[in-house]
Order: sequence, then structure tokens, then C-alpha cells
Amino acid sequence: MKIEKTAVNAPSRKLNVTWITEKGTNGIYYSEEMAKELQEEIDWGLTSASLISYGWTKVITMLPRYPNPTQASDWAAKNCSGLFKYRYNDWFFENKEDAAWFMLRWS
Repeated sequence: MKIEKTAVNAPSRKLNVTWITEKGTNGIYYSEEMAKELQEEIDWGLTSASLISYGWTKVITMLPRYPNPTQASDWAAKNCSGLFKYRYNDWFFENKEDAAWFMLRWS
């Protein structure tokens, strides 16, 4: 398998990094997906730190790790009185009571 390396600029509002992508003989750029995921993780880290600084409550669940935990997010949309945000197993609630009810139901 032959690998070609190419520099790619991946800007975001919070991060601007140049990545080296690796293109296999099958034409797929593997590192672009990894760079995008890393960028999203860094952005989420900054977002979650901001939420905590504004007094939101963090709940870590044991839900299976996938990008759209539909049942839990549907439940939160129906039952929470305040705002909430999540990524994988990290959930943040504006209202502490919502966080408590969510923990009782999903943790």
C-alpha cells in the first residue's frame, strides 16, 4: 500500500490547525475523519468548560457511546424544564433538578 502525505488546513471558530492527511491507494483520506473528530472533541471540551463556569450541572452516564442517544434525548426534551446539552456520555443541565431526575432515570 502506497501512502501519500498532504498538508490540510482545518479551521474552526475555536481552533485552527494544519493536519497531515494520509491517502491510501484506495483514495480514502483516513486522517481527515480523525482530524474532524479531534476538532469536535476539543470544541466540546471548551463548550463543556463554559457550561460548568455558568453553573450548569454535569452528568456522566453509562449509556452506550454513540453520537445520538435518541431515547435519552427524547426523554430530556419531554421532561426537562431547562436547557440541556450532550455529547456521548457527557450531559449538561441548566437546571439542577433536571440533572437529578435525569440521573435517576438514565445513570
